Amino acid sequence: KNYEEMLNVNIYSLTSLTHLFLRDMDNRGSGGVINISSLASYQPMPYFGIYAATKSYVTSFTIALYEEYKNKGIKVLAVCPGYTKTNFNKRAFSSSKPVTGNIMTAESVVEESLKAFLKGKPIIINGFSNKIIKRFMSFLPQRLALKMTKYIIKKGLQAGNW
Repeated sequence: KNYEEMLNVNIYSLTSLTHLFLRDMDNRGSGGVINISSLASYQPMPYFGIYAATKSYVTSFTIALYEEYKNKGIKVLAVCPGYTKTNFNKRAFSSSKPVTGNIMTAESVVEESLKAFLKGKPIIINGFSNKIIKRFMSFLPQRLALKMTKYIIKKGLQAGNW
């Protein structure tokens, strides 16, 4: 049941609402869309496979829209924060302990994201440590990245962190 809700929120509703509002923005020749994705969108994540896959959709979809609408006066941004202190933890039945690095506040994610949006960027990875983590993981062979991710997440699950 939880996976159906995740698919509905991260894919179906996001797509429907984005297209609904883009029609009016396109007719007006101005507007903006900010879709919330995740650092998890950059790789498959054992034990969080559906979440990571839906966030991959959000990132890909949003960057494609950026390219489609960038010359029409419409700004489109994919926001890819890492671990952020929100009520998501309660919804996901997890604690507030991060996988790695520091927990960002929602306010700092919003502040960084709005700056990127105003500059017309297509994507932002929030937080310096998250940018380092993404870069590091992209250099690893996928097989090794999967093993590392599985180990870290499994350890966190066993410790009751998520």
